[in-house]
Amino acid sequence: MKNKQLLHLLFWIGCAITSFSAMAQNTCLPIDQPIDLNEHYKIDLSKNYIKSAEEGRKQMINFAYHFRYSSGTSTNVIKEALDSILMRTLLKDMYENIIFPKVRADQECKDTLCIAALKIRYGMKNDRVVFLYQPTYLVPAECSSSSCRLQLRHISKQDFYAYNAKSESFNIVNREEVKSDTANYDDHIRVKQHRGSTKFQPMDRRASWLGDSQSIIFSFQEILEIYHQNYPSETNGNRYCNKIDIHNAAAFYQKGTWPSDMLRRSRIKHTSFISSRDWDSGKSNEVILLNQMVSANGNVGNLAHLCPPSCNELSYTIQN
Repeated sequence: MKNKQLLHLLFWIGCAITSFSAMAQNTCLPIDQPIDLNEHYKIDLSKNYIKSAEEGRKQMINFAYHFRYSSGTSTNVIKEALDSILMRTLLKDMYENIIFPKVRADQECKDTLCIAALKIRYGMKNDRVVFLYQPTYLVPAECSSSSCRLQLRHISKQDFYAYNAKSESFNIVNREEVKSDTANYDDHIRVKQHRGSTKFQPMDRRASWLGDSQSIIFSFQEILEIYHQNYPSETNGNRYCNKIDIHNAAAFYQKGTWPSDMLRRSRIKHTSFISSRDWDSGKSNEVILLNQMVSANGNVGNLAHLCPPSCNELSYTIQN
């Protein structure tokens, strides 16, 4: 009898431990509210670039139609690329642990106040696009009353990170792997470069607007605004327990005037957009942003800045 009671006791203790462990794993503890590195230069996030979620779907279709992976004599459909990133991990691993200390130690940022940013370099493993992340920051070089020209600073040009969804962490990628993934992308991506194109062309490596994009850059002001507006019901504003999705997409590069510059307005570009997890769930208020930033629930940020052409210097509209 005593043995049976002991077994029952051990069973319930085991259940309690298991339950407590599960609760601990599912509990998202608060983190420090991110310190805005730049309290003076606030990016204007109110511009009229907001579109419906349907635009996001169109951009994903654009990529599927205009981009292929070349393998020998054949061109293959590229598998979907999507990273679902826990926001608190992005803030802790990139913003707080890497960017913040570097910016605080940079003399250029003492007076001008720099803007934290995230650069996403496109790579490829076989026929799947992968995202390689670089923590960066922007140094205001010249500002007017309505805009700023900013110079991009890398924490390290050689160091790239990949997001591990299982461990919910950013891990540095071996430099040989980075070299292989980026070369695989640059050498094997094929693009129907213009509206109506029927032939897939090798990557155009020019550094001007005519070149195919290899990277996209988002400021953390944009990323945080996306998050805050997509998750307004978060009871504690600094918990950051929800995820943001980074998508693979393509959009037509808008440059020049119509109809005098038809070619420029027809140029397709590889890009990415950032959304909430349920951005495509069919809700009537879902919107997508095609340039710089957002201003309503369910927003998506897209075409922040592409490289090329904006690899070393970017421009942002700022609040007056």
